[in-house]
Amino acid sequence: MIAFLASDEARYVTGQVLYADGGIGLGTMKYLRQAWAG
Repeated sequence: MIAFLASDEARYVTGQVLYADGGIGLGTMKYLRQAWAG
């Protein structure tokens, strides 16, 4: 992610929130959906 943000392509990323949690958030969402479903 650091290399991307330092590159010229990153100039198009404006006003965004980029989460860098190593994929933990993806697993958490699975369990939250199951909990909300009942």
